[in-house]
Amino acid sequence: MALLRELSVRLPEWGGATDRVLLSGHSAGGHLAALTALRGAERARAGVPDNMVKACLPISGIMDLHEPNPTPGTLEERVYTTVLRGCDADLDTSLSPLYWAAGNRVPFALTMGEKDSPRARKSNRRLFALLQCQPGAASLHECAGRDHFQTHTDLRDPADPWYAALARMMRPQ
Repeated sequence: MALLRELSVRLPEWGGATDRVLLSGHSAGGHLAALTALRGAERARAGVPDNMVKACLPISGIMDLHEPNPTPGTLEERVYTTVLRGCDADLDTSLSPLYWAAGNRVPFALTMGEKDSPRARKSNRRLFALLQCQPGAASLHECAGRDHFQTHTDLRDPADPWYAALARMMRPQ
């Protein structure tokens, strides 16, 4: 949140508009972009203007870190042994975008690969379903035949559908 607060001060100096910030990222970056977009109260407490985040376009992020009984050796177990190691037991939910969807007003364009990890696919579908019930617009694009890394490397092609979603989100309302 401190970075967004700093951006709200610096963007005008650089010729940018503080009410046209779009958040995005791939994998963990997509997770963090979504979490930042959905936690409006934390942005406000950090001094970030309410209208700063115009949209969020996460790619292949895991939107739900909670897994009550992770199987040893799986991605789910690595979330607990690596990412959340030594943290409070309930931190998995408080750091999961899925649990912050209520009341969301930020438009979302979720992207994932058809062959992405089961956890990424399931959590993006669940977040999309929750976002559809909120005031902010939401879409979900599943990239046919693409895996977790291809959803990122495909962005080297300016014709990738993600850029069309970005262009739509950038249009003035």
